[in-house]
Amino acid sequence: MVVTRIREHVEKTSKRRLIITSLIVGGIFGIVFGYILIGYMLMNAWDLPFLSLSKPKYGIEMSMADISAKVTEYLNVNFLKSYNANAAVKNITQVSGISILKIDIMQNGNKISEGEVYVTNDGQFMMVGALYNMSKSIPQIDQQIQTQPEEIPKTEKPNVKLFVMSYCPYGQQAENAMWPVLDILGDKINFELHFVVYPSQYYAGQEDKYCLNKTYCSMHGIQELNENIRQMCIKDKYDYSVWKEYIKAVSLSCNYQNVDSCWESIAKSKGIDVEYVKNCYDKNAIEYAKQEYELNKKYGVQGSPTLFINDVEYSGGRTPEAYKQTICSAFLTRPNSCDTALSSESGTVSGSCG
Repeated sequence: MVVTRIREHVEKTSKRRLIITSLIVGGIFGIVFGYILIGYMLMNAWDLPFLSLSKPKYGIEMSMADISAKVTEYLNVNFLKSYNANAAVKNITQVSGISILKIDIMQNGNKISEGEVYVTNDGQFMMVGALYNMSKSIPQIDQQIQTQPEEIPKTEKPNVKLFVMSYCPYGQQAENAMWPVLDILGDKINFELHFVVYPSQYYAGQEDKYCLNKTYCSMHGIQELNENIRQMCIKDKYDYSVWKEYIKAVSLSCNYQNVDSCWESIAKSKGIDVEYVKNCYDKNAIEYAKQEYELNKKYGVQGSPTLFINDVEYSGGRTPEAYKQTICSAFLTRPNSCDTALSSESGTVSGSCG
């Protein structure tokens, strides 16, 4: 009898505790689920991608280097160009689907302002006072009114360094604007074509996709970096007339996703020894990538294109005539070829460097 009563008491107690426990767990679950549901409904009702509970709603998450370069380009083109100023990213951190960029605004080599910019991790939207869709340009009153603020020192033979990414549309635009200038000035200037190389910390966890030897990286992936190095090899061996035509053709006919398998037929059509290029790449790839990376650090290069004339960064228009006028201003004795009129059209650009 006593045993039966004890058993009944234990069973009643267990059921009571089970009910209480179930109510508590159910209540907690209901609160948490309700919070999530309300948050999700608000997020969709307002259609704000930066309220996403995980990854950005509108696209694939970008690397920090891609976001940094895209924001820099967007700010420069849409906000700062008419003031002869440019944006420089000091730091970038990512928190809950948002990239927070600390920005310096530079003019004539001096910092004139600073602040923070908030960007969705898919690189689609930027908030700086208002929300901007970075896939769309902001209409400008006059994009062509640009000047070179810092005086360029004059030399007998100006040095011109152009830094690009081989598959950045703006870099290709700069190359296309530079070719007519080189055609008329030739060896009267020292022209150097260089490439933008980023450090591996921008691509943590994605080094195989973006980086050579998990160390030196390019914004549009490893194939772009491979092509940069091949172009360096071709420039080492061939005259300007050859490597210029190769670069023009490979830029049009290939892209950063297929250039590793596309470049050979173009090289052969331009009379370039493919086996030489392959051997040069195998022997020098790491050294060349390091060389470009160190040069990027020395000159503070952050994006494509970046142009230096006698080691002064150029910030004027991206047209053949604008390039020519500024380079010609750097001669101690201006050559007659500087009197040749070139196009003032910059050409169209599709896509972005981010």
